[in-house]
Amino acid sequence: MARRRSTVDVYTELMRGVQRDQLLPVYFLAGEERLLMDRLVSRIRGKVLAGAAAELNHDQVAAKETSGDQIVQLALTVPMMGDRRLVEVRDAESLVAKDFDALLPYVESPARSAVLIFTATKVDGRLKFFKTLDKLGYLGRFDPVKGAPLLRFLDSEAKRLGARLGPGVGELLVELVGSDFLALASAVEKLCLFVGEGGLVDSEHVDAVVAQTRQAVIFELTDAVGAGNMSAALGSLHSLLETGEPQQRILFMIARQFRLIWRATAAIAAGRRDSALAAALGVPPFVARKIGSQARRFDLASVQAAHAEIHRADRALKSSRVPRDLILERLIIGLCAR
Repeated sequence: MARRRSTVDVYTELMRGVQRDQLLPVYFLAGEERLLMDRLVSRIRGKVLAGAAAELNHDQVAAKETSGDQIVQLALTVPMMGDRRLVEVRDAESLVAKDFDALLPYVESPARSAVLIFTATKVDGRLKFFKTLDKLGYLGRFDPVKGAPLLRFLDSEAKRLGARLGPGVGELLVELVGSDFLALASAVEKLCLFVGEGGLVDSEHVDAVVAQTRQAVIFELTDAVGAGNMSAALGSLHSLLETGEPQQRILFMIARQFRLIWRATAAIAAGRRDSALAAALGVPPFVARKIGSQARRFDLASVQAAHAEIHRADRALKSSRVPRDLILERLIIGLCAR
C-alpha cells in the first residue's frame, strides 16, 4: 500500500501547478489543516477570476443546500466575458450517495471551461467517487502536519517572508507554540518582521518575541482569575489553548497563583501590612501589591475551597473523560465566581 504524502508535499505540488497556470479542472480538498487549504483556494480563485467579469463567473455554494445535479449544472454553465468559471462547494462532507452518482460522470470528463473546488473536513476513501478523484490527481488531503514536514513548512514560511530560521529554531517554536499551523505561521511572521528582510532568526529572537509573549498571556490569565475577572480569564485561557499551551501547565500556574493568594490571605489575617507582603511572599513589591488586592476577595475558608477545586481539576485532567479544555473552563468559572 502506497504511503500517503504529507500535507506540505500535497500543498506544494498543487500550489506549484497553480503558479504555472496549470490548473486542474477539479480539486477536492479535504482535511483539518485549513490554513494551507485556504491559501491554495485563494490562489486558485485569483488565477481563475483574474479579469473584469469575475462576479459573473463565480459561484459559491454550501453542499448541504445544493444537489450534485445542481453543482454539475453550475460547472457546465458557459463563462461570460471570460475563459473560465469558478465553482466552490463548501462543507462537501455533506454530500450523499445520489450526489456522488451525479458528480462522478462529470469528474471523469470535466468541462475545461470551469474549475470546480470542493472543500471538506473528511472523505470516505472507500467510495468509488473518491477513488476516482485520487486516481485522476484531483484529491488533496490536508491532514494535520507533524514531525519533519511541519519543520519544512516553518522553513519555507520564513523564506516566503524574506528571512531564514536558524538551526533548531523550528523545533523550539513547536515546543513553545504547539503544532497548530495558524499559530505557528503567526509566530514565524512575527519573528521575520522582528529580524527584517534577509535576517536570520535564532533562539534569542524566539525568546524575545514568542516565549515572553506567551508567558505574558499566562500571567494575564492568573491575574484575571485572582481578580475574579471571568471574561478576561476565559479569553486568556482560550488564547493559550489555541497556541498549544499544555492544560497541565496552565493548571500549575493557576495553582501557583492561589498558593500566593492563600499565603497573602493568612498574612493579612495576621495583621501584616501591605509593605511587608513582598518579603512574606518572596515576590517583587509590585507583584505583592496585586496579590494582596486579590487576597482581599477571599477569607481563609474560601481560599481553601478554591484550592480544593484546583485539586479536583488536577485529578480530572489526569483521569476524567471530560474534555480537558472544558475542565479548565469550569475551574476558571468556579474560581472567578468566588
